[in-house]
Amino acid sequence: MGLRRGELLGMRWKDLDLDRGTFTPEKTVQRVGGRLQLTDTKTEDSDSALPIPEVTWVALLDQQRRQAVERTEAGARWVEHGLVFPSTIGTPMEPRNLNRHFEQVRAELGMPGCGCTIFGTRW
Repeated sequence: MGLRRGELLGMRWKDLDLDRGTFTPEKTVQRVGGRLQLTDTKTEDSDSALPIPEVTWVALLDQQRRQAVERTEAGARWVEHGLVFPSTIGTPMEPRNLNRHFEQVRAELGMPGCGCTIFGTRW
């Protein structure tokens, strides 16, 4: 969908319209003063509604179910931010952890580096 890493990590359930199949990015995760924070997207163009491909829509429904389990398991440790891809306790995910996870999945699938840049990392 052409999202920046911070926009993906700042994706909130309320920014998604799963009935219409669109996502309107409004927040991004950035490090400010050494802490991860949700901030507004950089430009008005960043706030345009994006169509959600069907495969992504199905993956988001799966993510809702997984997150409900994580929320229950975390109990009182869960800090609700409404994020689609939070840490295991609901807080914004460390951007480098997204890179690490992507690299791990790629390795498990036996996919060599693609010679491109994804999430700010050369693969």
